[in-house]
Amino acid sequence: MQEIYDLMAANPYSEYFWYNNEDNTVEIDYDKFDDLINEKGYQNAKEELSRLEKLGSEVREIEKQTIGLRNDFENLADAWRDSYLDLENRVLDAIVSRQQDIIDN
Repeated sequence: MQEIYDLMAANPYSEYFWYNNEDNTVEIDYDKFDDLINEKGYQNAKEELSRLEKLGSEVREIEKQTIGLRNDFENLADAWRDSYLDLENRVLDAIVSRQQDIIDN
């Protein structure tokens, strides 16, 4: 994310396009973008836009991976909890069984 912020801070074309943090998209003012007359400026703006779009794609991919890791962690936590509860129940059953054996004998 910091890379996107740094890129946008140094972006001389921020009046033409910018990164929307709320929905992780590149916003473009096509009217202003089309009004660029200087071909070199236009080419530089296109290159910056391409870099920004690539970074946006990378951010979305990282978010997907983060969600996947969060889900994996939650699944592991659930499995650990279930294993712990199963062990706890077996220990309690063994204690009850032992106490019953003592009472019966």
